[in-house]
Amino acid sequence: MIDSGATIILGHHPHCWEGLEFYNNGLIAYSLGNFVFDQKDMANNLTGILELSLTRNGIEDVRITPVELLWHPMEPHIAEEPEACIFKGIIEEGCLGFPTEIETAGVALVLKKME
Repeated sequence: MIDSGATIILGHHPHCWEGLEFYNNGLIAYSLGNFVFDQKDMANNLTGILELSLTRNGIEDVRITPVELLWHPMEPHIAEEPEACIFKGIIEEGCLGFPTEIETAGVALVLKKME
């Protein structure tokens, strides 16, 4: 789809976050997981808010704010430690093998294309 002109592909369905890949001049988010769901395991209740800044030239900034549903099921809250660190690990593992660099900015994760 990116080769045909799309800039962003947002996937979903496996109920958990998967990797994000910078591809050509686009971004593929393979799965954004659940935002509000009533499952009991940690992998399905650590989620995030994907924030994208776009310009005429394409993607300028990609951030993810970790969100937890563990202590308040079906009521999303910005994740704090240790959940934010666990979510970062999930994102890092999902991005292995992709040219995606992950930095932290407070609780948010900033994703960049590796040069």
